Amino acid sequence: MKILIIGGTGAFGAFYADLFAKNGFEVGISSRDAEKAKKFCEEKGYLCSSDPSNFDIVLLSTPNESTPALIKEIGPKIKKGSLLVDFCSVKTFVAKELIALSKERSDIEIASIHPMHGPRVETITGYPIIFIPIKTGEKYNLIKEFFEEMSGNIIKTTPENHDKTLSIVQGLTHYSQFVSAAVIKELGMDIKETMKLSSPNYSLFLSLMSRVLLQNPELYCQIQLENPYNAKVREVFTKNAQRLEKLCMKEKCDDLIKEIISEGQSFKDPDAMLIESDRAVNSQKYVINTIKSHIGKKFLVENLLTKTFHYGTIIDVNSKELILLEGSRTTHLSLSKIRATTKEEMLEWKEKNLEKRNLDFSFLVPKETDTKIVEHPLSHTKHADFKLIDEYTKDHIPEGKKSLTFRAYYFDEDKKQKIIDHTIEIIKGLCYEVR
Repeated sequence: MKILIIGGTGAFGAFYADLFAKNGFEVGISSRDAEKAKKFCEEKGYLCSSDPSNFDIVLLSTPNESTPALIKEIGPKIKKGSLLVDFCSVKTFVAKELIALSKERSDIEIASIHPMHGPRVETITGYPIIFIPIKTGEKYNLIKEFFEEMSGNIIKTTPENHDKTLSIVQGLTHYSQFVSAAVIKELGMDIKETMKLSSPNYSLFLSLMSRVLLQNPELYCQIQLENPYNAKVREVFTKNAQRLEKLCMKEKCDDLIKEIISEGQSFKDPDAMLIESDRAVNSQKYVINTIKSHIGKKFLVENLLTKTFHYGTIIDVNSKELILLEGSRTTHLSLSKIRATTKEEMLEWKEKNLEKRNLDFSFLVPKETDTKIVEHPLSHTKHADFKLIDEYTKDHIPEGKKSLTFRAYYFDEDKKQKIIDHTIEIIKGLCYEVR
């Protein structure tokens, strides 16, 4: 199945280009910057094309403001039976053009999709994927099945309901964070200094604010200004901020308590909401505790900012940073910018980046011994993988015996003696004779 991603060199388009490619799609990329698209496709092995007529699915990962005009431009070029879909975060005006196109092109499928995540996620599992079907068919069902498998959280809605709901989910959230950031700036507060006295609530608040302020200002501007329901949200926000200010000026705690309780009644399942916030607050503690449990051991972390990996012995970890000994160099890494990797990831990284060393162990066993009896305990040896490389009964081997030679493959030289000691312990524990 061939899919063309228009806007595929942007962060979000590139994220989905990789995801589709990994799952068997033949990916094509189109961009306003032809040179950038060519270089991107050469690096990734994607098709570089601006012709939508050669693809089964055409996906618009383009800015909200330019997408309606783009729909008019490419609509007539899409081949019969293909699917046109957009990823816009505001649907009112985009859906209007898609619906108009569906009346002109009854021979193509059309839908609008909004994945509720950004390009920095590791996986889309669990994230809501909003679907607005306009004209469905075989290709629509295929893309829907893809997202059902990848996310497991498909939401079907209308353009109006999408924008009305997202005026709270995005509009209110982003606007309140704009205002909060402006307050911090006007008061001249140093955010780094405030972090020294940070509560879990404030740390979470800052991290959420940073996701809006530091990623894609053009996108957040478009979301705020183009959703027709956001103006009402801002009006109600301002009115309530002024009302609460008057309430605070009265300096009557009982009145403010009543207000807080009244507002809290909007949360229909308070226990679930608190558990979710606990999970967010505790996630960083989990990372710290996981890394602390490996002090003095080799560990692999990813710098989420640079997308580079750091492998070395953990010297120390505190609430702010990880101190890692990489070879002879000491590296200080901010905990807020790293990700602890899994054992599987660390092994894969070692396979690609470290020289594999080996040790041979030979020993005598009864001639009728099944080698699997030996292989099983050796396979549980830490820091090494074992492979049988020789089995023979000649050349001075005592009668009734045979010699087995296993090769241990390992990466870290400082583990060599531990591997030797543990392997010999296993061999002697099985009552076999080391040669």
